[in-house]
Amino acid sequence: MNNRRRRTRVPFETRVRFLIQGVELVSSDSKDLSLTGVYFFTALRPGEGTTGEVEITLGRSNRPLTLRFKGKVVRLDETGIGVRFLEMDPAAFAHLKNLLYNNTGDPEAIDAEIILHPFDPEFAKKEPEPR
Repeated sequence: MNNRRRRTRVPFETRVRFLIQGVELVSSDSKDLSLTGVYFFTALRPGEGTTGEVEITLGRSNRPLTLRFKGKVVRLDETGIGVRFLEMDPAAFAHLKNLLYNNTGDPEAIDAEIILHPFDPEFAKKEPEPR
């Protein structure tokens, strides 16, 4: 398979919720994560292009941190869905970046991606997910 993604994906298992108009559609475990999206396991199949809110929970303690993103379903396969982040606040971006720094083994690659391919919400809305 030719991987044309511009972002480093790191294996990362945590709890993910996908909400549409405030109603939880999916609550599942993630497979991997990048600066621009998350893949998580689910048998449910919201349509490609479906938008909603993604909540990624970090930590399993009684005070976990929850990162929130606006997202769009860009990929569906037999085991789950890929959601591209459309919007995130600066605090969520900082936590996401640090998470990737700590799990990729190559923080310089993450910095290079930020410089070479800065997050552009308008581009994220239009660009199809490479397969």
